[in-house]
Amino acid sequence: MKLSPGDFVDVIAPSSPPQNREWKKGRAILESWGLKVRFSEENLKAWSFHAGTNKHDGSL
Repeated sequence: MKLSPGDFVDVIAPSSPPQNREWKKGRAILESWGLKVRFSEENLKAWSFHAGTNKHDGSL
């Protein structure tokens, strides 16, 4: 699959939440390629040692 400017990219945190703000750099790179980044703030929350909860906040 090839991505093109204007395509959506969903950023997820399948295990633990990011420990720093490096994820913002990655988001900026994707946006500089013309991609539309969807990122849930739930990814930044900690639930035990996982990222977020199993609830969907509707932002994606």
